[in-house]
Amino acid sequence: MTLRVTLEYHHKETRKSLLSRLAMANSYRSLEAFLSLNGTSALPFERGEPQAIKRLSEWSGVPAEQLSCYNIKSSGVGSHWSLGPALMSRDMRVGPYHRYCPKCVAADLQHGRGREQTRPYVRAAWMTRAVEACVEHGCVIVEAAADKKAQGDFARYVADNLERLREEAVTVPSAASVEVARYVENRIHGKSSNDFLDQFEAYVAIDLCRNIGHFAIQHGLVESAAAPGGELSLVDYGFEIACHGPERIEAMIAEVIARERPFAIEMQGFFGKLRRWLLRNEDKDEFAGVIELFQGIAERNLPIGSDETFVLPTRQRHLHSVRSASIEYRMFEDRVYQLAIDAGLTEPTDLSSGRIYLDAQRTHDILSVALATVTTPEIASELGIHIERVRQMLDANLLPRVEAAQDGTRIYSRVRRSDFDAFKKRLNAPMATPTRAQAQAYKALADQKRRESQQGPGGLGTGIRG
Repeated sequence: MTLRVTLEYHHKETRKSLLSRLAMANSYRSLEAFLSLNGTSALPFERGEPQAIKRLSEWSGVPAEQLSCYNIKSSGVGSHWSLGPALMSRDMRVGPYHRYCPKCVAADLQHGRGREQTRPYVRAAWMTRAVEACVEHGCVIVEAAADKKAQGDFARYVADNLERLREEAVTVPSAASVEVARYVENRIHGKSSNDFLDQFEAYVAIDLCRNIGHFAIQHGLVESAAAPGGELSLVDYGFEIACHGPERIEAMIAEVIARERPFAIEMQGFFGKLRRWLLRNEDKDEFAGVIELFQGIAERNLPIGSDETFVLPTRQRHLHSVRSASIEYRMFEDRVYQLAIDAGLTEPTDLSSGRIYLDAQRTHDILSVALATVTTPEIASELGIHIERVRQMLDANLLPRVEAAQDGTRIYSRVRRSDFDAFKKRLNAPMATPTRAQAQAYKALADQKRRESQQGPGGLGTGIRG
């Protein structure tokens, strides 16, 4: 049956908040006492069990369909729980606290209906620590400890602390940013506001922002100045980057990599907490998209190959370092470095070989060709001549160089094996020997030319006697 005193229900209000206000309005000592007298507890109302919603509808006079939002329940085994359609993590639970915006409470006290203590109500967004600011008033959310029996009995807390609450509304600090709070509220209310982040569970999206923010701070990036309310949190910093999508995330990481040029083996330290967070959650289905994102970023921007693992084994090498190319192609590092400079893969630099990055496909093309070469000493040995004679042949361009000797790096040049084999074939070709008939034809032709030169013009003799 409907209670003697009913109240206005607010569309963002939790069911437990309405229960607390109804208990206060009908002069019950506490929410716990009201529920105990009715042979129930707050848990089925929080979970949104159909029978509990039906009872609350009867007590309050509010249609059951209006009371069907913001179920709060465990998602099963593990630490996750849901607030409406948004999945939250354990560290986002409220715990034994009242959470509220003092300015919202002050506005409710001033403009609400009914007895003063029954006017303030709990917004669903206050029920998760993922929301740290009030979107409407731009101030931080306040937490006040509550004993176990009074947990969730917000109307009783208001009645016992009216003056304190009014004072807090004046002194509560401004929030540095409300963008994360706005985003989480949209998730709680089932609204889409960011196509990229919305593809992940709510807690994954928030943790993603937190870890990106930590990466940005770790590497000295400043995406925005501190807001009037104070410095942005890690989540705020990360959200400013992540809200622009995967391209912005990769551009930020690529910028840091280009500046710091880490060794492949420095991945763990370079990515820090971000990579450890991914590794901890590698086996969770809801992290598959995030892991795929950062796996791709690492492969495209770091010189890692099949022997290195970011989170998953490397599927495709996009970059080499001079060091990794030297190992894979079994060449000296100085030769790989010089070939890369000659091909325009890198500029001369003082960086160590592990920090000089090269495009993997172009490196393969160049080094594969370079492997099929012979050196001047090898040419001299195969031809059985002195190395100086080989150098004279190269200087005369009888054999084209593909790698010229460099001051202080090599004392010999290289020639393609195919060019050298063709050269040897020409050397070993038999000399042309004319046949007897050809010799007779050459002699007859020579005699004819001699007679013609003696006769003069018109075929006559010169008329000169000896």
